[in-house]
Parts: sequence; C-alpha cells; structure tokens
Amino acid sequence: MKHENLNRRIAYREFGDPDGKVILLCIPGILETQKTFDALVTYVEQHRGCRLITVDHCGRGNSEWLSVGETYKMSVYLDDLEKLITHIHASHKRAIRQLYLLGTSMGGILSMNLASNPILRVKGLILNDVALSISWSGLFKLFGKFESSEASLQIETLSQQKELDPKLLKEIRLPTHIDIHYRFNLRGINFHKSLAKFKGPILLLRAEHSELCTVLDQIEFQQVVPNGKAIEVAGETHPVTFKPEVLLEVCNFLDLEKISNGLCSDEFEHEYHQLDRYRNLAIA
Repeated sequence: MKHENLNRRIAYREFGDPDGKVILLCIPGILETQKTFDALVTYVEQHRGCRLITVDHCGRGNSEWLSVGETYKMSVYLDDLEKLITHIHASHKRAIRQLYLLGTSMGGILSMNLASNPILRVKGLILNDVALSISWSGLFKLFGKFESSEASLQIETLSQQKELDPKLLKEIRLPTHIDIHYRFNLRGINFHKSLAKFKGPILLLRAEHSELCTVLDQIEFQQVVPNGKAIEVAGETHPVTFKPEVLLEVCNFLDLEKISNGLCSDEFEHEYHQLDRYRNLAIA
C-alpha cells in the first residue's frame, strides 16, 4: 500500500552508450510502463551513439502513486517529464547532445507538448501510432476497451502486482484527464498548436489497423508537418510493437552506427539483468 508523500519519486532506467550524442527518452502510453520499451534495449546496444532512457508515469510501474487528494491528469505527467528532462540535460553534459523523444499513444501527445517548449531543447520526435488529431470514434473505441470486463480484470491484476494505482482507471476516464491545450471540432480533438513552431524531424509510426491513428490522420500529418515522415507498419494494431523492421526505422531515423549483429550470451544475460535496475528522481 502506498502512503501519502510530500515528495514522490518517478522511476527511470538508462541503457546504451553513455557518451552517445543522441539521447532517446521513451514515454509510455496511458496504461503502459517503461517495460514496453524493453525490446529497444538490446537493439540499441548493437549501435554506437545512443543513450536510451525509459520512464514510468506516476501511478504506474516503479514510480510512486499520487498522494491522497491529487488527481491523475496529463498536466501532472508533463510536469514530471519536464523535471526529468531538466535532470537529463544536467547529468549528461556534453558539447553535443541531441534529445529525441519516443512517445507511444498518450506518450506521443505528451512528447508533442514537450517539443513545443524550447527550454527543453528537443531535437526530434518519434510518434508511435498517434498523430495531430484523435477522432471521437477512436476515443470511444479506446475507452470502450477500458470499460470491458477483460480490461477491468487486467487492471486489477496489475494493481495487485503494485504496477498500477487502483484509482487510475477511474481518473483516466474523466474529461479532466486531458487538461493540456487542445482544440476540438466535429471530427475530434487536435493538437496542431503543439507542433506549430517545432522545426525538428518527426517520424510517425502508424499501425495498419489502428483505431486511434487512421489513414486520414496520416494524410493530415503529412500535409501539416513538412519536416515529418510517416510509415505504415503492416499487420499492426494500436500501438505499433517494436519488431525488427520498426527498430530499423528508429535507428535509421536517429542515424545510429551499427557495431554488432547481436550480443554474445554473457553480454545478453548481463544486459537483461540490468532491466530491473531503476533510478529514481524526486518530484517536489
């Protein structure tokens, strides 16, 4: 059981080249943990030049839950991530450091907002199955999954494993959960303003059978974002999984140099032993 804290901590992990010029911060979706990105670990280890960082949102995984009286909402996640990025810049001092964000679903929306803040010095974005707009029908389908008995059982199981705060499922369904800037119209809600002034490169990974990021969303993205590249991943549903062809696209986008085809058994065991080693950042 979690207790009320004046200060709480968010958990993150670091992998890859400690001196790499690229830092890739991976931001999970609404009910995901940073373990979603485990497939990236050994792939990044096969390349020179990238420091991979993963994080848990508050109330998920190894990050602490919000105190009594506090509410889970996107502005809270944004504030946490801004503090983490400030810490990353301070603890990874180097003449040339390029910070990229990889955001899955809600993590992609948060990434767009973070990129709009010049103080955070975001170089580029990778958006996993979320574009500039989310249709009403896509939202209904997404939240319909949360309402199902199967989803409720899954959430209860995760909660029992201390992976998820029990009150989270209720609060993410409240209209107040999306409390960052957006506009809406008959089609849905959009986040165009978030990227209006961002000039860095953007890679959109769209699942072929996605309910949240449709072909129309991909077309809109390509029309509105001149510095963007969109890729449809065949056979995938929301969100895109990190299978070999997707990992290759990510590494090409980051312009990483491959140094090996794989890890020997000893190195492989060592790297996966590191997957459960978390660091913590205090959030005031």
